Amino acid sequence: MDPTTEPTAEEAVDSSDANQLPNNDNNTDINDEEVDQKPQIMAFIAECEERLKCKQSQREDNSKDNIMAIKTTIKSVFES
Repeated sequence: MDPTTEPTAEEAVDSSDANQLPNNDNNTDINDEEVDQKPQIMAFIAECEERLKCKQSQREDNSKDNIMAIKTTIKSVFES
């Protein structure tokens, strides 16, 4: 091939790395593993969301308790 000319289609294919690409079977196996883990990942996400809801609920409860304690303290200060 003359270096000053563009390669023909055959020369381009012959000189490409197409023969060195990974086997599709290997790629399929990786994808199958990822699909197999999807239920576990979804369960983990659901568990995290539930924990977050519980923590938010606890914070709200603590805030309400703190507000009630402050109100009680203020009332007792003014009543004495």
